[in-house]
Amino acid sequence: MATAAKQLSYPKKLTDHLKQFSVEKKDECKIYREWLFSYTADSGDAGSDCPCGKKGIRYLCYIRNKFTRKETFVGTTCVEFFDEDMKEV
Repeated sequence: MATAAKQLSYPKKLTDHLKQFSVEKKDECKIYREWLFSYTADSGDAGSDCPCGKKGIRYLCYIRNKFTRKETFVGTTCVEFFDEDMKEV
């Protein structure tokens, strides 16, 4: 029995943020595949905001675009779009 592939739902604000630093501008899946997880930093307090709009994040998960070499950060929930291993954080 065939099952339908699960369709990812990317946060619009995060997609718009990444698009400005990506080579791809239209296909969401391709935009997200351009980005790779780099490292996580503890900001020391919950004073940062994720580009998706979530406020008050402490742990900043840095991602880097493999084509443009631009770097940005996301929160611990959004990093799951970029690194399967980060689902444990």
